[in-house]
Amino acid sequence: MRPFVILFWLAEAGILFCVWMIYTWQLSRAELLVGIGAALLAAAGAEAVRGLNFAGFYPLMTWVLEVRRLPLTALKGCAVLVEVLWRRHVLKREVRGGLRTVRFEAGGDDARSAARRALAVAFVSFAPNSIVVHIDRERGVMIYHQIIPTTVPKVARLLGARP
Repeated sequence: MRPFVILFWLAEAGILFCVWMIYTWQLSRAELLVGIGAALLAAAGAEAVRGLNFAGFYPLMTWVLEVRRLPLTALKGCAVLVEVLWRRHVLKREVRGGLRTVRFEAGGDDARSAARRALAVAFVSFAPNSIVVHIDRERGVMIYHQIIPTTVPKVARLLGARP
C-alpha cells in the first residue's frame, strides 16, 4: 500500500469522525470510541470500493465549487413548498407538478462525464422543488420532476443542461 493511500484513508477517517461528532453532539467516552471505530470502518470501506475502479469520478473544480449555491437553492425550494401548501390548503387550488425535459450534454463513459452527470443529479435534486428522474445519454436529455415548474436551475445549465 502506498503511503499517500494511508494518509488519504486517515484524512477521510478524520473527516468522517468529525461528521460523527457533529451528528451526535456528545463528548462521552462511548461516543468517541464508537465514532472512531465507525469512521475507520467507513473509510476502509470507501477505500475498498475505490480500489475496485468500477466508477470513475473526475470533476472539474469549478463544478465542485457549485456546492456554494446549494443553501440558497434549498431556501428557494422551501419557499416553493410553502407556496404549494398555501395554494392547496388555504386557497384550495389544485397544484400540479410535472416532468420537464431539457437537452443535456451527457458525455461518454469517461470519469469526467460521469462526474458531471452525478453532480447534475445531486445538485438539481437537492432543492425540494425538483428531482432528477433520468439522464438519457442516447437522446442527450435530462428528465426531472418539479412541483411547481420554474426555469432550468442555473447549476444544471453550468453542468450541461441546454434549455
